[in-house]
Amino acid sequence: MGNSKTHEGESYIVYDKGMSFKLHKLPVDGTEWQHVSDFRPSHTDDFWERVTMMAKWNGTLYIVASVDKIGRETALNELFASTDDGETWVSLGRCPEGWEVGLAVMDDKFYLALEHEIFVSEDIGKTWNVVDEGLKGEVNTLKVIQNTLFATTSTGLYYLDGDSWRRLQFPIPVPIPQVKTIVSLAGTENYLYALTTWDWQNVGQQEQTWGLFRSTDKGQSWTDITPKNASLIMGAEPFEDEPQATLVAVKNTVLVIGWRGTAVIRSIDNGDTWTLEKTTNISLMPYSVHNAIALNENTFYLHGPSGFYRSIDGGISWKRLDTGTTSNIIDLISVKTSKEQNTSNFLYAMFSGSVYDREKWVFKSNDEGKSWRVVNPKIEIKEDIPSFTRIVGSDGVLYAKSRGPTSWALMSLYRISEDRNTLVPIKDMPVFSASSLFNLLYYREPDKGSDKSYWEQLQESSVGATQFFKWLAQMGSLQHKGFRRSYQDKLREFGLRGPFAVSGDTFYMEYNFKLFRWEPGDTEWYDTEQEETANLSWKIVERELKLAVSDYTVYVGKRDGRLVVSFDGGNNWLDFTPALPFPFKTFKKIIFAGTTVYVATDAGVATSSNGKQWRAILDSEGTNLIMEHLAVDGTTLYGINNNTGIYRLESDVWEQVISDIPENITSLAVDRNTLYVGTQNNGMLHYNLEE
Repeated sequence: MGNSKTHEGESYIVYDKGMSFKLHKLPVDGTEWQHVSDFRPSHTDDFWERVTMMAKWNGTLYIVASVDKIGRETALNELFASTDDGETWVSLGRCPEGWEVGLAVMDDKFYLALEHEIFVSEDIGKTWNVVDEGLKGEVNTLKVIQNTLFATTSTGLYYLDGDSWRRLQFPIPVPIPQVKTIVSLAGTENYLYALTTWDWQNVGQQEQTWGLFRSTDKGQSWTDITPKNASLIMGAEPFEDEPQATLVAVKNTVLVIGWRGTAVIRSIDNGDTWTLEKTTNISLMPYSVHNAIALNENTFYLHGPSGFYRSIDGGISWKRLDTGTTSNIIDLISVKTSKEQNTSNFLYAMFSGSVYDREKWVFKSNDEGKSWRVVNPKIEIKEDIPSFTRIVGSDGVLYAKSRGPTSWALMSLYRISEDRNTLVPIKDMPVFSASSLFNLLYYREPDKGSDKSYWEQLQESSVGATQFFKWLAQMGSLQHKGFRRSYQDKLREFGLRGPFAVSGDTFYMEYNFKLFRWEPGDTEWYDTEQEETANLSWKIVERELKLAVSDYTVYVGKRDGRLVVSFDGGNNWLDFTPALPFPFKTFKKIIFAGTTVYVATDAGVATSSNGKQWRAILDSEGTNLIMEHLAVDGTTLYGINNNTGIYRLESDVWEQVISDIPENITSLAVDRNTLYVGTQNNGMLHYNLEE
């Protein structure tokens, strides 16, 4: 995804949608995005990740579309041009291959920054030449400021002098060896600003490990403008050496946006003095502001996984503009923390740019989604924060399923702390480790002398469904190493994404396509012997197991379309599939409301109060509606039909309560008379029902 601002003040945003890219435009002073066009690169068969970089020059809009194809170790890049503000596009040809970082135009020359090299084209993309003399390190950003091309790398800040790069120095107190990272770079007609971190590795702890600098001569000399009371203004500890934030500047105004996820630090005198703007209507996630744009001293835009925001008062207050492109909500639940009827619930959510993102954080809102705060575990090093894959509410408590920060990480469960500010591990709960399986897959050859097959050796290294290990072994026979690794990694990721459920102090969790149970006092997870037995084709794998628990009753909707139930906590199982009142293929949701269970399928919703007698839930016209999502408030059931709206179950009949809903809904939560809808592209929406 990329965004850009034209000199006329219009903003563009381009994002991937399936096998093509979509371009949207926000007019000057506009509040709604306008869909302009779609375009498709010439190499979009079976690609995974897509990235775009945009620039405008001489009235023409340019986009470099970057495509990561399966089986390739580098990305494919293609340059497009539009002379009619994005309505039609012409391919100008392929660009150098590699992971794209930035696109800039200066002095009739096009510069393309890849991860390890920077290229220049003097014929609008027909030919490209490397321009990297003097440049060291991995390239992070590429910007034109004051008609000078700047590049930040893992070794510092550089500017292009003729055909070679010159490294700029910062006035860091002795004995500091180097600037560690250029966190963000911004500039105006007269000033250049840089937010940096310093390398203290061999020096020891100092009073400060980061700095904010200003230059009036394009970086040849610098003035330290770090706020004197930085810890008070920015909430930063003295030794916090990774101040993730984004700079944006125009005339005399400088903003530091996204510091610790919530703050906008503002200066209106070129950085001489600073104030913290405690905005109440900006919902940023930490590390989530990717781009910031200034139209003038009053109007600013920022963009990232948190959404697209605009300020028209110089950065003091912000309003979210729905782009239809960002703020994916992959899970949303409402947790009631008090038995009092008039007490509002807490909302918990997981946001993500992609459902396959490794890093997913859990957020909390106690003001109906107006603002969000991260509730991750208290871990000193950001890289050690686990990635959370699921959240569940039970008896007023939030629980979260996590995997550690590495491919061989531990799989474990957390619960919200008593003050609801952090997630804490569940005491004495054993964890699942994938390290032995990972090592056998990628670092050790199968034991050819063993009388056991490869899949049996894999099964001995870990726990999970037999079919899981058989398919892993089958993929190991692929000759192409890239395909083998990609497919095995993908299958392992799906094995870690299984659901979990909580009933009292008893926990159920699927791991590697097999269901396990744990209770306090157990030293290991109990194998319920319930697992996926169907051949794990990708069609089956990409479906999700559906799990619901109430006391000792456990319902499992399997990926192959079978419904099984246990009335003794997972010791014994019955197959209830033949008892359901209509044929179906897949499950969408299983949920309890009191002692009544509701099973949503691709053919409608069935319900039972005892598991033996079942009936279909119909609307007033006798239609068996298909509900993509279900949610319960007390004993009242709500459901979403993608075509006709949101329904409430009244006297065992579906009654429509909301008719106008967005596309790409991912989740539904209810708090009394308010419905919260999580979407794939439009963040969270809420609907207030009449009393």
